[in-house]
Amino acid sequence: MKLKFFLPLILLGFLISACIVKSFNPFYLSKDVTFMESVVGDYLDEDSLTWQFKKEVPEKSIIPRKKQHNYYKVNFPNEDGKISYFDVTLFTVNGNTYLDFFPDFETLAELDLFAMHTLPVHSLAKVIINKPDALEIMWFREDWLNELYEDKKIDLEHQKLYTDGDGDGTITLTASSEALHEFIVKFGNDPEAFDCGDDSFGDGGMCLELKRI
Repeated sequence: MKLKFFLPLILLGFLISACIVKSFNPFYLSKDVTFMESVVGDYLDEDSLTWQFKKEVPEKSIIPRKKQHNYYKVNFPNEDGKISYFDVTLFTVNGNTYLDFFPDFETLAELDLFAMHTLPVHSLAKVIINKPDALEIMWFREDWLNELYEDKKIDLEHQKLYTDGDGDGTITLTASSEALHEFIVKFGNDPEAFDCGDDSFGDGGMCLELKRI
């Protein structure tokens, strides 16, 4: 598959409205979590903006997620120079490798009043780490998830946020991490989950190639 990569502007508010698969619960189970030192480093996207992947060793925290495993602190700027911060967990299911992106709680105080009224959610991406100098990241698209619901292929618990008069809105999964695991087992290799050849966020995919500096 020929991939076309472009810059994803993933600010906290964008995670809510973007056409990517989102969840209130983590997409991973503790038994599937792994950590690869080789991922740590600085990368450039196609717009020459720098992404940093740093190793984070969990300390004592009221957030159970941080007690369980090492993860990545990821930060990157948009074209206006504003920095986005995420806690990113790498995990494997059926031989595939995935990333769970979650906004960094410690930086919420730096956001403006509008952003503070948005809800932090997890997003799911498949990552290809078969090159020593690059990462290929493909977020699961929400249009594909909608199609699964319409075709009655899934029955995952969810809510629609920001709905309009026609009931349209952005899907946010509310299913347990165990149920999300089974979802990934079943659909993780579905080629329709990604559409990396479209220039549009609305109907296309969201894909990114990062090249190590």
